[in-house]
Amino acid sequence: MNNPRDDSFSVNDISPEHLNAGQAKLFMADIRRLLRYKNKFVYVPCPACGADNAKKIFKKYRLDYVICPDCETMYMNPRPTPELLEMYYKKSKNYWYWNKYIFPASA
Repeated sequence: MNNPRDDSFSVNDISPEHLNAGQAKLFMADIRRLLRYKNKFVYVPCPACGADNAKKIFKKYRLDYVICPDCETMYMNPRPTPELLEMYYKKSKNYWYWNKYIFPASA
């Protein structure tokens, strides 16, 4: 039986290395823009089971991540409202960069 593993494929085929620095810079700019609205984030119960007793487990980019002790779902809490998420994605320079440079380079 032939080995289906093909070592010629790498992450750089999906996201070319020479474009990663620009993408990372724009991603952080998007995060900073979103964090300006952190006072409008909302607390939510577990999106999987509805429990309201999550425990904080870590912080990343000044955002709190929690885990539900009932079903072990991990999620961000508090989180942006749907309106803030819509604004984030519509104005995202990171996703613009992916569409303009990374996707075409990895096609």
